Amino acid sequence: MSTVKRRFSLLIWKSFRDCSLLAIMCVVIWFIQQARQQKPIHTATPRTLLALLALFVLAWLATLIACRMGGTTMGDHRPKGHVATSVAVSTLTAFVGAIVFMLLGFFG
Repeated sequence: MSTVKRRFSLLIWKSFRDCSLLAIMCVVIWFIQQARQQKPIHTATPRTLLALLALFVLAWLATLIACRMGGTTMGDHRPKGHVATSVAVSTLTAFVGAIVFMLLGFFG
């Protein structure tokens, strides 16, 4: 039982790492866009920050489920040209979730 627990905790770490790297990349891209457009960088409203946190947790859980079902992470060995399952799942989940949150007015 300890090996299963260790393996699952490793999946938790790997899925969190992959989602965190994608989230950091998105924040860096946003900062670069703001700087290129010469707009002042300001802190988002608390409602927007909570919506983004919920979106991150949703993408992380989807990635964790995909990895638990046998998907690959960024650190796994894959054939050349193949995208890791964790990257595809977290990107698609975050994209669809962001559209839903936009339609619901959370990013306003």
